[in-house]
Amino acid sequence: MVLNNNTLGLQLDANPGEWEIETKLFNIFTAYLPKCSNVTAQSAAQDINGLFPLHRNAKGDKEEPSSFLSELWDLMFRVIQQVDYKSEPAHRLIKLITALKKLPSTTTFDRGHGAEKLWQDLPGIEYQIGEVWNRTFPFNEWVEN
Repeated sequence: MVLNNNTLGLQLDANPGEWEIETKLFNIFTAYLPKCSNVTAQSAAQDINGLFPLHRNAKGDKEEPSSFLSELWDLMFRVIQQVDYKSEPAHRLIKLITALKKLPSTTTFDRGHGAEKLWQDLPGIEYQIGEVWNRTFPFNEWVEN
């Protein structure tokens, strides 16, 4: 697991201890995204993959895989909104997503429109893009104005 330096000063808007995995994911992002980071996209992707509920060795209650993915994508968008889209950290995030897509996986999901591979198809990310869009550009404000 990568260690957290958070040289970008990124903020995690969450209640401490609410979901330990979110803190671990945040630490992966904050350690990997800075331009000066020695963490590779492949290493960060493997760390994220290791936190996926079906891949975790930890005992106890684990969230549903679809819930994990929803939380991961939400956190990713909350983090990336804190950096300039033209910056190296934004480019590094794209490299991280690419590294996730290249991870081998036999885990599949079927959300009613065919089987999707865990990382290769990035299941659920399209819903999160819609959520981010709706938070950024609320439809109600468009209609009222």
